[in-house]
Amino acid sequence: MTNSNRQLYLGNLSFDATTTMVRDAFRRLGIKISDVRIVIDKDTNRPRGFAFVDLAPDETSSPAAVVEMVDGLVIDGREVRVSEARPRPSKKTGGGKSGSERRPNENSRAKARGRRGRNSEFGGIWNEDD
Repeated sequence: MTNSNRQLYLGNLSFDATTTMVRDAFRRLGIKISDVRIVIDKDTNRPRGFAFVDLAPDETSSPAAVVEMVDGLVIDGREVRVSEARPRPSKKTGGGKSGSERRPNENSRAKARGRRGRNSEFGGIWNEDD
């Protein structure tokens, strides 16, 4: 598991950039990294233009100092924006109400009462002759 406070976000990354290009750019500046993850779009299977870099445990510079050194670095012809990575917001799961909290829609209530739609006895959506 990575230590999130040792992780950097790289934005404005070229769609053609590779992990090797990113590693080499950091190596030229003398910054030790342990991992590079270029984010891939799951639908198109193409890079999304950003990546995450984990600083090596033995890197003595603080993440803030590394950001200051690397922000604006050109990788594959593009000026990369670098910042400290923020934790991913938690996704809300479930999203629906439990069975006892669900409220049936109008048509299901009408069907339960033996009618064919909203206000059908008053000339609403459907005629009783249909």
